[in-house]
Amino acid sequence: MKQKAKIAAAISAVMNYLYEESCIAIPLEQEIKTTQTPPIKLNLWGHSGRQEIMQMRSLMQMRAFKGTRL
Repeated sequence: MKQKAKIAAAISAVMNYLYEESCIAIPLEQEIKTTQTPPIKLNLWGHSGRQEIMQMRSLMQMRAFKGTRL
């Protein structure tokens, strides 16, 4: 008898959790659909500069410039 009560309580808790999640998820989905994201502007010069900086740092980490110290 106690085992059936525990199983019923566990099932009830899981169903309640699923119900609460679905009630919360529906308004969030509606909010996401209603908001509009601004268009993304691509700056190729900035991207190229950041890429070059990352490459230089990678070379420094690999000690490619070990012999050339300024």
